[in-house]
Amino acid sequence: MNPRERFLAIAVVGLILVGGLGFVSYQFFLSPYKAKQAKLEQLRNEEKTKLDRVGEILKQRPQLERYRQESLPSQLDVARHKYTDFLDSLLRSNNFRNVSVTSRALQTRTAPTLSNKTPIYTPLGFSVTGSANLENLVAVLEGFYRKALLHQIKSLDVRRPTALQQGQRPDDLDVTMSVEALVVTGADKRPELMPSIDRRLGEADVVAALQSGPTGLGLVLWTAGPFGPHGAGILAQPERDYSAMSAKNIFLGPPRSAVARQAETDLEPLRFTILTDITTDKAKNDRRWASIYDQTNQSPAQHTTLKLLGGFNEFSLLRSNQAITLVHGEVVKISDSSLVFRVALNADDPEDKAPYYKDREKIYKASARDLETLTREGAIRTDDANRVFWVDKGRWNFLVADKMVTVQGRAFAFKWDLVKGFVIRDDANGVLIRIDDKYCAYRYGENSRPRQPHEGYCLLRIGGNIADALAHPLREEEIKQLASH
Repeated sequence: MNPRERFLAIAVVGLILVGGLGFVSYQFFLSPYKAKQAKLEQLRNEEKTKLDRVGEILKQRPQLERYRQESLPSQLDVARHKYTDFLDSLLRSNNFRNVSVTSRALQTRTAPTLSNKTPIYTPLGFSVTGSANLENLVAVLEGFYRKALLHQIKSLDVRRPTALQQGQRPDDLDVTMSVEALVVTGADKRPELMPSIDRRLGEADVVAALQSGPTGLGLVLWTAGPFGPHGAGILAQPERDYSAMSAKNIFLGPPRSAVARQAETDLEPLRFTILTDITTDKAKNDRRWASIYDQTNQSPAQHTTLKLLGGFNEFSLLRSNQAITLVHGEVVKISDSSLVFRVALNADDPEDKAPYYKDREKIYKASARDLETLTREGAIRTDDANRVFWVDKGRWNFLVADKMVTVQGRAFAFKWDLVKGFVIRDDANGVLIRIDDKYCAYRYGENSRPRQPHEGYCLLRIGGNIADALAHPLREEEIKQLASH
């Protein structure tokens, strides 16, 4: 073998060895390494996906826990029985008649499931029928959605009866509802519909007491929970006055009086109260005062002098039959030819300490304590302080009976719609009311056309009467201009 052939043989053997080594390296080292790297990357992606899922679950746990608390009792028989009682009581307490509440089966196949194929919740269906007027129906709907439970009205059918049945009234409506409530898997077993303090919070307090630790934390947490007194309030903020719906009855039209309506024959008193003159005292920095004259009043008090000074800047707009001023006008500006006044309740400041409302015959501005409680409960906003008032319960009932105040559901209006608003709380001791942001809609008598409510600022010109001033209030830009001076 010559050198050239020997060199070629060595090159061929070298190539075979290199190729074989490369094949062996790829087959037994590189390929398994790439496979392991791919598997490792897959495991890392799976781990990230699972961690993200766990994070999402942990993030939703508070909401899931809330759903568990708002669920009906876990025992289906108890849940059906107690919820049926709740619906029946809600309707009957709001003057529904011919009430019928029956449970019905629902399909659970569409409910989402847990990993072990167990449904997350079990829906319970209820059919409800009854008859009542529109005001009672609105009260039922509001009471239904104020109940902190996982339930909803799936369908609602309201119609006028074709013929009045026994026990029905002329303004009654036939109401049919389909209601659905949920029993969440893992909900507590309890004998009542609504839960009391969470069992686990109670157990935590017991453990803390045995270890000489602080107690009462469970009660504090329950208080702030969905069923506690300081839990989540109503969703609508500011609170809506749903009772106003009953004032526009699309089924029966506006309410008719028991007797035929006739034109009112008595005089409109505020039309005969006139601004007669305004005097300017040049010697006292152009200080002005105005004089109004009540043409219907034959007593010496028919003339009233008004100034911007406290104690002289108010005049009566509405007096009770006992001659007590309920609503007055507060003078806010006097010019050469006119004055600006604002309609306001004749209310006193509360006492500095309890009892805050000492005189049962007066209307009071709400005390700081009541305002704090109402704000914490979500019943009012923090900027509602100047709009909330307290009236003794007996006094309120007397004003309603005396037709100084009209009430429809939770909405109220002082006579002639001088001041309008809604009742926040009504108990045995007193009535807390909030006047609307735009609360004055003066009109004389039920037959007159309702007016657009306004903020109560009115311009009274010399020779003009108060009724016309109330019917033509200041515009918003004029009120802003007034406030800037």
